[in-house]
Amino acid sequence: MSKNILIITIILSIFTIANNKVEKLTKECLKDKNANSCSNLGFLYYDGGEIKKNYSKAIKFSNIACSLKDSFSCYFLGAMYEEGEIVQKDNFKAVEFYTKACDLNKTMGCYPLGLMYEKGKGVRQNYFKAIELYKIACNNGDASSCNLLGTMYEEGEIVKKDNFKAVEFYTKACDLNKTMTMGCYSLGLMYENGKGVRQNQLKAMEIYKKACNKGNAFICNILAERYEVGEKVKKNLSIAKEYYGMACDLKNNNGCENYARVNSILGN
Repeated sequence: MSKNILIITIILSIFTIANNKVEKLTKECLKDKNANSCSNLGFLYYDGGEIKKNYSKAIKFSNIACSLKDSFSCYFLGAMYEEGEIVQKDNFKAVEFYTKACDLNKTMGCYPLGLMYEKGKGVRQNYFKAIELYKIACNNGDASSCNLLGTMYEEGEIVKKDNFKAVEFYTKACDLNKTMTMGCYSLGLMYENGKGVRQNQLKAMEIYKKACNKGNAFICNILAERYEVGEKVKKNLSIAKEYYGMACDLKNNNGCENYARVNSILGN
């Protein structure tokens, strides 16, 4: 078998497998009213990784899935109508679908719905409603909402300034998010500056280290800078180099450049 024929055979096999998958999901969606299958079809047509992109079908099957109480599809439709990239922008419809998503899954649609109320998009601006939605999402495990609430209470623009509540919500955000470590940097600053908690430099550094070890390159850089110049910790270029290296490994350009610079200073 020639190389070209082999390639064509492989392509046809992949195409056949994809078509069979779509046929199976379509049957399960339309005949069996399987929400998960409808949702998967909507994503497949939107993504176009396995089949040809078809935005109208993506919206069609996502609508069916949402009507069958699939929270992700409701959230997806809300985002599509808010962004207006594959459908005509419509903030009223965005609010409608975010509301459905929030009612079905407190961690899915409540945060973006809160943003719509905060900004007055597709609904009358209502800060109290926005805060209520952020709290619902935060209490159900959404780190973004917890972090935003922390910022709001620290800044005191939309709600009454309250550093104790800011610390409470930053702590939740830091504990919830396992990858982006949302809220950890802000929580560290609260301990560092004694806002809402007793000032505790060791605790601040502990939080920064926790965030860095979870993969936050920005905080790894901050730790490295502290150790390099001896700011609030004992100066230690070897430790600074270690944290710059961690930031570099996380694809942070500043981390790589600083690692090389400190490495040269140490004579390595």
